[in-house]
Amino acid sequence: MKILVVLVRWKGGVGRVVSSIKLLLEKKGHQVVVISREDDLKCFSLKDSFFRLRREVKKRDYDILYTQDWSCALPLLGFKKHFCGFMGLETKTPFMQDFVGFIMERNLFVLADSLKKKYPKATLVYPGIDHSIFRNIHRKRIKNSVGFVNWTDRKEYHYDEVRTAAKGLGLDFKGDNMNLSREELVDFLNSVEILVTVPTGSPGALG
Repeated sequence: MKILVVLVRWKGGVGRVVSSIKLLLEKKGHQVVVISREDDLKCFSLKDSFFRLRREVKKRDYDILYTQDWSCALPLLGFKKHFCGFMGLETKTPFMQDFVGFIMERNLFVLADSLKKKYPKATLVYPGIDHSIFRNIHRKRIKNSVGFVNWTDRKEYHYDEVRTAAKGLGLDFKGDNMNLSREELVDFLNSVEILVTVPTGSPGALG
């Protein structure tokens, strides 16, 4: 089966999840092609990508189209065999996510109970762990350390508040700003005693 996946960017939790999904599907014999709106098409907004994304997908031969995020799904509504995944709640323009969720109905996958409650016709799939990557490597942890795994420049993830609280408690604070590779992330997770990763309002997951 030929599966076409569309995501916003490789960097971040969604990209890590897609990397794991791609490997698993390929092991089962499927052909998986991934288009990143920002990395491949150099489109950094819904407006810029709307028609470009439609043209790009129309050129592709696929059996299943799987979009990640409402902003990738919106330009492709009505395309054949289209499925979409929501990994978190949209905070800036929730009505846009609600619109896509309403249209996709049973072709929507969600990763948390809160999302299933909001989109009752969606299929609920709980986040998992790729044990081939995320494992205990038995390294010595940095004493009194706090690791922050998320974007450090976005207010909704509360990076400044977490860092201030950690330093106020005299803890050694370390943030990755999503710059670590999958392999580097394993070492980072095993090096800290306390981990902060899930932002308020999003179920999110490390893939």
